[in-house]
Amino acid sequence: MIAIIDKPTHTQRVVDALEADIRSGGLRSGMKLLPRRKLCERFEVSAAIIDSAYRILEQKGLVVRHRGSGVMVSPKVLTSGSMLVGIVSSMSRGDIEDYFEPLLGVAADSRVVPAIVHCTQSKDWRRTLLDLMARRPDALIVDVEARHLPLEGLEDLFSPTPVCYANRWEWHPDRPERAVLVDYQAAWVEGIKKLWLRGNDRMLQVIQHRKPQPYLAAYLETAAAELEQAEIRPRIERISVEEFLHDPDSVRSLVAAFKPTAVIGQSDFALIQL
Repeated sequence: MIAIIDKPTHTQRVVDALEADIRSGGLRSGMKLLPRRKLCERFEVSAAIIDSAYRILEQKGLVVRHRGSGVMVSPKVLTSGSMLVGIVSSMSRGDIEDYFEPLLGVAADSRVVPAIVHCTQSKDWRRTLLDLMARRPDALIVDVEARHLPLEGLEDLFSPTPVCYANRWEWHPDRPERAVLVDYQAAWVEGIKKLWLRGNDRMLQVIQHRKPQPYLAAYLETAAAELEQAEIRPRIERISVEEFLHDPDSVRSLVAAFKPTAVIGQSDFALIQL
């Protein structure tokens, strides 16, 4: 008997090679593929063959194409040795990617594939999380406000996946284990010290709310005492995003009279809104 071996087409040869690169981790999630011209040279084929291979890889969910940005490995692809980390956030859709941009940069260099889920008070939030858990993530980063979503409901859904609860738990009485908290006191003290050493003696401190929550007020008071002990005594005026939104004229008057040489914010989120 004679075995007949079908020779793969040029398109299939390109698809197989690029898929192998992706599955092995040689091309990681979010990485751009070589330009079409370079791929033509590598495989010694025409541009039409490369375009045909792109379409097949896209149908398989391995690549995504963006006009003007080229072709890149889909962020949903798990390659050899990579981890799937679910990021559950209650932020608005428009803010999520900007908010997590530094984390996504680290993920791209660490073989971590992020799956970002927008979790709100809508009726289908549980189904959204179930869809994430069906993908069997290796770990979860949860950044949701406890007042919006019940902690006990979340923990039931996430078990037994390892979870790190990030931020937003400073003021909550039932703080979960493995909660990463923002050390506002240390951040303010170090930030003001650096600004002071650079010659700034009038600083505008931006916080989110006109009347800070109790945990935040305590941090502000303790930070002020620590700075006084270190003999760092800049003039500091405090404004809130709330005041700027509801009474911008008075804020502008304060800034014009105070003439700050530096601005320090409670968070990048507050500064962006301002």
